[in-house]
Amino acid sequence: MKIRNILYACLPLGIWAIALTGCKDDDQVAPLPKPVPLTLALESNTLVMGETLTMTFSVKDEQGAGIATNEEFDIYQFINSFVVTIYSQAKAKNLEFKESITGFSEGSEYYGDSLRMGQILLNLVSNAIKFTPEGGSVFLKVEKLVTKKNLDIVRFEVTDTGIGMSEEVQERIFAPFEQADSSIAAKFGGTGLGMSITKNLVMLMDGKIYVNSKENEGTTFTVDIPLLKKESETKIPDFENMGLNALVVDDEECRHAVRVLQEIKIQAEWVMHGAQAIERVISHHRGNRDYDICLIDWKMHDIDGIEVTRRIRAEVGYDVPIVMISAYDYMEIEEEARAAGVDGFLPKPLYRTAVYEEISRELKERLLVQLINGRNYTKKLIKISEFSTPGKTQLRSNPLTFQNALYYNFSCSM
Repeated sequence: MKIRNILYACLPLGIWAIALTGCKDDDQVAPLPKPVPLTLALESNTLVMGETLTMTFSVKDEQGAGIATNEEFDIYQFINSFVVTIYSQAKAKNLEFKESITGFSEGSEYYGDSLRMGQILLNLVSNAIKFTPEGGSVFLKVEKLVTKKNLDIVRFEVTDTGIGMSEEVQERIFAPFEQADSSIAAKFGGTGLGMSITKNLVMLMDGKIYVNSKENEGTTFTVDIPLLKKESETKIPDFENMGLNALVVDDEECRHAVRVLQEIKIQAEWVMHGAQAIERVISHHRGNRDYDICLIDWKMHDIDGIEVTRRIRAEVGYDVPIVMISAYDYMEIEEEARAAGVDGFLPKPLYRTAVYEEISRELKERLLVQLINGRNYTKKLIKISEFSTPGKTQLRSNPLTFQNALYYNFSCSM
């Protein structure tokens, strides 16, 4: 497999794009073939390049054994990065996409081939999205099954509510160039190589892959991969002995968020509705026991997270840091959210490392605000300085401008 194959896939679209942008004479552009919309052309070329790259990566050495890398990676960060890349596909098709990851409380760092693992998941989840009609759902589940000496068997399970497959098709789904029937290729596209490539990648990593499906009900692909555990050399950071308290506002995944906060030694309460959150924050403020941090979901049934933040700021001001959590791409509402008083953002699913880093950053910024404004600050906030040294920071609270914050180039060493 050579790099020119990838270039051949891109060439027609590239010529067309150059012509459209570079030719001023419409008569010169008109004869060029334009059989499909640009977005569809890009999507098709991405599919071809993805499968070409996969075959390129699935090379074998002179003895015929697969060549796999053995690099260090964190399972939480790996899944989080993958979800970010795939979520827009599900959203564009109006599908519900959820994920869960369990069983890694004793350690989440491994040695393995995360590149090939990512391609395996990309093939499986992309297919799930492609073959699930609008309004359906796709669920990615990751869990640690068993531990064998220095190896963990990690299971990746992709379940959809799509068109499903018959038992006959399931028996040959991993064969090259196989699809259920010719109508599948005509309606959904594809080369029929995806599942064959996926199985080869799984076998290359000494794993196993299974399929369970029913026509018109959905499909579940299960992949079990052995991963070499990395012995933890340093203590995972947390906020132990700081007495921090948080409020989680989420109508779907409160318990998971609370569990993550408890893992980093933060006491957490949770409510499922925006109105309840506003009442709880006001009550705590009046009792002089403000929350140290609030995690508020963007999309909720009664009041969305932006409006909840706006009302909290109107009632209690900017003393409490507010972080918006969401499974959606928050870029489209970031400006509005920050104007309402949101300090930071965290993507779902929530993972310990990401939550710790975001909360640490927000609390240090809040300490800087209090110091610059000559207000009383608490021992809780001073202790934040023990974890890492903050540098220049951008403040989003009303009392200070970004220029004022830069002037101080704050250091927490006391």
